Parts: sequence; structure tokens; C-alpha cells
Amino acid sequence: MRKVFLIFIMKHVLVTLFISILFFVASSLMSQTFELEISSLDMDEVAYDALQLEDQSYVILGQQGVDYDSAHPYILLYHLNYTGQVIQSKRFEVDSSYLLRTVQNIFAVSQGNYLILGNVFEQSSGEVTQYLCNVNSDFDILSENIAMTIPSVSDVASDYIINTEGNVVAVGMINDFFYDYVFVKEFSFTGEVLKKKEYEWNTFYMSSLVEYPARNSYYVTTLIPNAAVIEIDKSDLEILESTSLPLKFTAIKAKKHFAGDEFLIVGKKQILPTQNTKLSFLTCNESLQLSDNYNYGQPDTNCLYQRECVDFINDSVIYLAGTHNFAPSPPFLFPEPRWIFMNKLKTDGTIIWQRFYKGELNYMPYKVLATSDGGALILSHKYDWNKPDNKRDIHILKIDSTGWYEGLPPVGTGEFEQQKQILAYPNPTRDWVHFEPGLYNDLQLTLYDQNGRELLSRPISSGTSINLSEFPAGVYIYVIQNQKGFLEKGKVVKE
Repeated sequence: MRKVFLIFIMKHVLVTLFISILFFVASSLMSQTFELEISSLDMDEVAYDALQLEDQSYVILGQQGVDYDSAHPYILLYHLNYTGQVIQSKRFEVDSSYLLRTVQNIFAVSQGNYLILGNVFEQSSGEVTQYLCNVNSDFDILSENIAMTIPSVSDVASDYIINTEGNVVAVGMINDFFYDYVFVKEFSFTGEVLKKKEYEWNTFYMSSLVEYPARNSYYVTTLIPNAAVIEIDKSDLEILESTSLPLKFTAIKAKKHFAGDEFLIVGKKQILPTQNTKLSFLTCNESLQLSDNYNYGQPDTNCLYQRECVDFINDSVIYLAGTHNFAPSPPFLFPEPRWIFMNKLKTDGTIIWQRFYKGELNYMPYKVLATSDGGALILSHKYDWNKPDNKRDIHILKIDSTGWYEGLPPVGTGEFEQQKQILAYPNPTRDWVHFEPGLYNDLQLTLYDQNGRELLSRPISSGTSINLSEFPAGVYIYVIQNQKGFLEKGKVVKE
């Protein structure tokens, strides 16, 4: 009897140990972070979209060569494991009758089957239309199709969804010599155009759309000069009603909650009389009622440039990315330091945290994907103006729920070792140090020497700089706080 009991105890211990090991391994998988750069020798490369698979790996969609390059563009596919290692990759051209203009989205349409969507030029006519490519899990091409109407016109799509009927819906603009038209087009995976509607809306672009099956409607955002949200009947694509967006608000991406009757409209708000902008978003419900407009931070050069830089964690929390230090009207690839400006926010406007990543070179985010571990995958470019080829490389960050990733210094418990929300650079410095508050307002900066003697105190806004050139070399302590309870401490080294 005692022997049986001991065997039972040993089995119980082994089972418990086995479960503990599985839990540890699963936890390690779930919290994995990484930084990855992908570069070729002679061509511009950008990653535009990503999927997370059930095994925590990622499929990345990108493009090599863009429409302003002399090189012929290619579609890029990468399969990364949860540590960021490349499992497989593929580069291929579209059908020779066409020239790739932009690749935009990838959808998982069935187990191990992906649909790639983008825009292509027809070689014979020069018209633009939508391109569809089905690939399997090994990235073998199963089919290539286009969604062109007759007579052909240049339909430049800006956003895609797959609707509840299993068809693709695209919105965008029609290139016409005399008029600006916008369109909604529904087509099958084989490129058969099922419905299409053109509209004269006095706008440059339909920028984004969401679907509400319960109302049998699409909600579409448009850009200036007639910026609006439009409800469109799914059955005949007729406009049902519309509402205007706030003045100088550029709607870049509409994103639906997991539940509820509201969707998020993310963009940027121009601050007059300057050309500077703020990250901005608002909510809209099925009745086209808009919430208060959340405009973040002091007016600066933060710019939500790309259309896929927002994703939901749950119904009330989002990740939102922008570019810090994007000059208002530069050449696109400009030799200036730029930061990936990443924010974790509640949809009621509450700031959970903000982070500034990189900045030693020119970085710009293109895609944010909220991941199953509560973190996020960020696709951006890295542009090193010191290289002679003047091209972008693919840069990928996988962060955890706190904004940390492998490659940053470990986060300690001391007040000076925690991750910083306010950007202070350059550090070390010989003279000037610049402070960027990002989303936060009403901040007060106080600077101390190592003996605790206060040297200066002043409010900070975007671009606030202090001159340390008259101070002796050493370590200085700064404290940044506001009356709402924000407090951050850091150190600046004067060389």
C-alpha cells in the first residue's frame, strides 16, 4: 500500500513538474521580444503588413523597389518565428503583363492560405487596378488575378477589407484628367468585379473603410477638402448619409472595435498657423455621431504618416504609432534623425504609456500589429543617409506590453532605471539637450546637480532645449512632472 502511495506521489510530482515546464515554455514564447533588420545591397525595401499565426510566428508582407525607383519592384514574403528568426522567405515579380505599384495588405483566408492585395500598372495601357495573389504556407503562388472594370480606368485603392460574404472590398481614388472621383469596389478572390460605384465627392481620396453587417453598411472616411464619414449601403453601394470630420483633421485609418457599435478614426490634426500636427483620433458610432476629438501633446512634427499604425488590444485599449521629428515638408528620405513614436492608450483618451524608439537614423513606422501576448509588432523603415545607395531597409520591433524589447537596457526598479516616456537627447551631450514631451501636456522640468542643488526650472513643450555648455562636465538629474501626477526622473551626462 505504501509503495502504491509513493508511486502516486511521484507521478503527481512529475505531472506537476511537466505542467510547470510547459507553463514556463509557453510564458517564454508569449513574452518574446526582438529587433530585426532586413537589407539588400542595392534596392529599397519596406514591410507594409503582418499576420500573427497560431504558433506565435509571423508572416510579413513587403516590397522591394518602389514606384519611384528605377529598379523593377518585387513582392517580399517572410515567415518569422517568435524570436524573430527568418524561417523562410520569398521574392517574386507580378505577372509580366503588369508592373507592381504598391503591395498593401495580406489576409489569412484559410488554413495556410494567404491573399495578397495591392495596385499594379497594366503594361499596355498604363492604367492602375487591383492585384490579387493567393499563396500557400510555403509561399508558392496558387493564382494571380486583377480586378479591372471595362472600360478600364485607373483605380488606385487605399484600403481593403474582406467582407462577411468572403469578397474583397476596396476604396480609393480614380485618376481622371478633369475630375476627382472616388470609388468603392467589391470583387471576388479571382478578380471578378461584383459591384462598383464611383462618386463625385470633392475629395482627394477615400482613405479607409469598416463594415457593419448588422446595418448592411460600409463606413468610409474621405480626405480634404471634403473630409467626412460616409455610410454606404452594401447592397447597391449608394450613399445613405454622411457627417463632416473636424476641420484640418486628416482621417488615415478607421478601425472597428472587437465588439460594440463604435469604430475608431485615427489621423493627424494640423495646428494652425503652422504646418505642425498632432496625433489625433475620435470615435464614431453607427449613427455617425462623433466623439470629442483627442489631439495629443504640444504641436510639433509628430506625423501619423502611414495608414496601418493603429491596432486594438481589446475594446478599450489601442496601440498607436507615429513618427517624431518628421519635418512638415521634407523630401521623403531626408537626412534627419526620426523616432518611432509608440503609444499605448485607452479609447477614452487616457495615456497608459508612450515610448520613443531608435532615432540615431531615420525611422518611420508603417504597421502596428497588436499581438496575443499583449505586446505589439512594429514594422518600420530604417534609412541611413550615410550609405551611398539612398534606400530604405526593413526594420521590425517586437515589444512587450510595457514597451520593452530585447536590445534595450534591462528595466530596473530604481527611479532612474525605469523606461522613460519623455525623450531627452542627445545624451551624453556637450551643450544642448532637447526634451520631447510627446502626448503629455503641462509638464515642468527641474534640473539638479549631483549635490541636489536646483539649477533651473521651466515648463517644457515640444522642442524645449536647455543649454548645458556653461555647466561643468558631470552628471545632472532632471525631474519632469505635472499636477495630474505624472513624474519621471532621469540623468543627463555633460561631457
